[in-house]
Amino acid sequence: MSDRIYMDRGSMAAGQEAISAAELHLRGLADDVRTATGRLTWAGADAVGFQGYQKAWDGIFADTLDMLLKLRGLVGLSAENSEITEKQNADMFAT
Repeated sequence: MSDRIYMDRGSMAAGQEAISAAELHLRGLADDVRTATGRLTWAGADAVGFQGYQKAWDGIFADTLDMLLKLRGLVGLSAENSEITEKQNADMFAT
């Protein structure tokens, strides 16, 4: 096993796209769950219990989407920093 990480602009762009695709997939699944649970009738303690679980799930889901957004941004920042470093290195050896 290698202890090196190889990256290039293409792999970072693909990584950002994969993160965006995961976000869209999760949103679709969440919509499906909301549609399915929206058809159910909740009464009394069950309604209160469901609302509590729904609120907790909404918070976890929001945190997950926030993490994906931050991760996608960090991958983009890494790509930008890599490009800047490549240009600086090229400029250093061009003179």
